Amino acid sequence: MITEVENRPAVGVDLLQVPRQRPECVVQVVESTSEFDSLEAEWDSLFEESGVSVFQSFEWQRLWWKYFGEGNRCAHLYIIVIKCGGKALAIAPFFIETVRLLEFSKLHTISFIGREVSDYLTVLAARGYESLCANLIASHLAEHSSMFEALCLEDIPDRSRMHLVLYEALARAGFNGELFIDQYCPRAPLQDTWEETVSSLCGTHRRHLNQRRRQISENFVTQFEVTRRENDISRDMDDFIALHQKRWIKNGCKGVFSNQRMVAFHHEVAARFFQRGWLFLAFLRLDGKRVAAVYGFRFRRELEYYLGGIEEDGKAGPYSPGTVLHSYSMEQAIEEGKRVYDFLRGTEQYKSTLGAVETPNWTILMFCSRSETIRFRFRMQRFLTKVGRRVDEEKVLMRHVLAESGTTLSGLAKHIRKRGLKNLADIRRRVAPLSSRYLCGYPHKSRPGNGLSSRNGSNGNGHTIQPVNNDFFYGAH
Repeated sequence: MITEVENRPAVGVDLLQVPRQRPECVVQVVESTSEFDSLEAEWDSLFEESGVSVFQSFEWQRLWWKYFGEGNRCAHLYIIVIKCGGKALAIAPFFIETVRLLEFSKLHTISFIGREVSDYLTVLAARGYESLCANLIASHLAEHSSMFEALCLEDIPDRSRMHLVLYEALARAGFNGELFIDQYCPRAPLQDTWEETVSSLCGTHRRHLNQRRRQISENFVTQFEVTRRENDISRDMDDFIALHQKRWIKNGCKGVFSNQRMVAFHHEVAARFFQRGWLFLAFLRLDGKRVAAVYGFRFRRELEYYLGGIEEDGKAGPYSPGTVLHSYSMEQAIEEGKRVYDFLRGTEQYKSTLGAVETPNWTILMFCSRSETIRFRFRMQRFLTKVGRRVDEEKVLMRHVLAESGTTLSGLAKHIRKRGLKNLADIRRRVAPLSSRYLCGYPHKSRPGNGLSSRNGSNGNGHTIQPVNNDFFYGAH
């Protein structure tokens, strides 16, 4: 479907950003996989120009749709493409998800392709045309708002030029909602040499890291391995997945790779990314055995750590083999000319010990009307999804407890009481009066000393913006 748009700046567009002789723009909506495939050349060109993350690459987005969108009757492809003079100025990689609530109601939500498994998501837009494209996207969505009730655009990186202009464009187009911080991605700067990078750490962290590296090398025959041959990818991915799953199942979680579709997705991602020079798969081998793994991506001047795996039962446990492997990976990144080691989502303590600074990801949550019923339905859908995931995790944990302690009544009673109290606390937290910033399941994590303000701001139209004061790594690409 192609909709012609008048050859004039949209409301609120900065005229300085619009060429005086701008050709007529069109809004094209891609709704089939064949049309998706035909976008590859234009997507790649815009991908290079817009400076977005590896998660906006055509390879990642298309593979996500292949494994998690195609064949899903509840997912409808809805990619918005803005073209001017035959050139793609923006691609908004959306899909519409239909969720049935308790068999009596349906909720239609627009989300990013790649959600949940991607750490950074945004609209691809040509530099200098962000405002124009945001207004065209918002106007199109307003004209077709009968197709959905909510937009939940998650994990937009703070350094993206689109999160604020798109939110403001949607607000002007009549949508109401909120722009808020939902996650943090710690990012560690890399100096010219490993020695300079270590010296930049605080004294305690520097001494601890040097001590762990020394202890590992003194007590074990140590090897740092990086996958460099295409024929080794499948085997190495299997080793990494085994290490990852063993650790998480032991801790009572399903692990990312409990779903075979996820296994197949990452196997194909690894193979495709290897061809582009983006794959980073590294292992720490001690006394001939692989005990830790790092799976990530080399992209532009960054090394992005996506997932890890570790053998926690071995003799190396007290020496923090996971942290040591990260340090080896950072050293390798420096040798390759990288300037940032991105830990992606999650604020685990070990990341800060390696010099990482938290940078925020934003969510745009907007509704087509001010109806409290729609907001309640959206919140209920997210809550029920999380309950389902929690039930699955409890089943995994129960099987692990039974395997470890048998069927003794005392062991089961202790486990049920511990997990029951934790789940009850979680339920109370989630069903308490909530602001909309909690609807996506991510509390606003403003803390003293992290450069964030806990006070709400406003864009002047009654729409809430959670402010941030963090210019760390702007323009790192």
